[in-house]
Amino acid sequence: MTPPQFSAGGQHPPAPRRTREEINKLFDQIEAALGEGRITRDEYQYYLKHEFGGKDRAELLRELQEEEQVAHNKQHVRSKTPTPITLILIIGIMLGLLTIGFFGNGITGFATYKETSVPADGLTFTGSANITLNITNTTSFSISGSLSGGAGSVTLLVGSKPYTLWSGEPSPPPFTVTTPYESYARNASINASWEPANETNVTLWLTTPAGTRTPFANGDRINVPGEYTLDALFPTAKASTTFIVRNDTNSSRNAPRAARSAVVQFTNACGEACSLNETGNETLTLAVELEDGATLTITGITVTQPRANTAPVMTTPLGDVALSVGESVSINLDEHFSDADGDVLLYDVLHVQGATMTIEGSTLTITGNTAGGGTTRVYASDAETLTESNPFTINITGNATDTTGATSPAGQNITSKN
Repeated sequence: MTPPQFSAGGQHPPAPRRTREEINKLFDQIEAALGEGRITRDEYQYYLKHEFGGKDRAELLRELQEEEQVAHNKQHVRSKTPTPITLILIIGIMLGLLTIGFFGNGITGFATYKETSVPADGLTFTGSANITLNITNTTSFSISGSLSGGAGSVTLLVGSKPYTLWSGEPSPPPFTVTTPYESYARNASINASWEPANETNVTLWLTTPAGTRTPFANGDRINVPGEYTLDALFPTAKASTTFIVRNDTNSSRNAPRAARSAVVQFTNACGEACSLNETGNETLTLAVELEDGATLTITGITVTQPRANTAPVMTTPLGDVALSVGESVSINLDEHFSDADGDVLLYDVLHVQGATMTIEGSTLTITGNTAGGGTTRVYASDAETLTESNPFTINITGNATDTTGATSPAGQNITSKN
């Protein structure tokens, strides 16, 4: 009988880094299970591939010893004055150790969380202030919002340690045009000014309430009430403003135009807090510093927090499958497994004699080639943990001229093709 093999359609998650004690304990367990007949040789090889990257006990222990030697060498080198070449080696070693430290036994997943204490219209600051946040176990932190009227900055305090999130200062647009008043009496003299003020090649155009466009010059008077748009055409740009002509002649009612302040927007600004060591239960505080007259509004706070991974589970057992030579059966494995975290599952299957077994996405296709069959299992992985199905049998009978159809056990949705 041909030994079972694994489907090429499956993907294998990387082997996690383990201590010497963990390596020996796991190998002792699976070797004992093999010796007692609780798992087959093929399942033993499968565990080696998924749990240890296909390496045996000796290889893993040797690699661990080499890593420990690298760490020892790093400590020894640190006491010497580094040459440029030595410095490069030290940086490489440190980056390698940091990678192992962060990803070997570290966070297994991430969940994005939006701070619910931010009201729909944002948190608005008109002066420097600190606010305490009810957030823990944070690995990154960002804010969105706007600033007007002057310079400002936002800092995240983790305990007493500061991380600058964002700082800036609004700058006015390079080309502007304005009038001293927002509204004028009929027949009042209207003047406009623009920036840059030293630009002399500027043409002014007025659009009337009726949509008529006409040239405008400072000192012009307008008798028709309504809202007007004044455009300033610069050699390389255009700026616009609006004003209203009232249906009266009382110039004392002309409304001065409020000074317009430039606004700067920021979105998901994380600055020095894009990547944090887990903050644990440290108090998180937002520290806002503003110049006089500045206003800052925070419209969103987003943090990333670690989450524990939940292994996939088998929701519906796989039933036995019977088919004839030349027939194919397809099974949707997503109907038999689920993952509480919503992770996309990867699948593998043990082959049996006489069948071609392939996996495309979540679909397992079994094609009968010759009479035979055997017991098989399906393995589901969320790229971190592995879950196996119940054992089920595949029975292939007859030859290509048989008309016997594939059977569909209760609760199993399969598709048969001749």
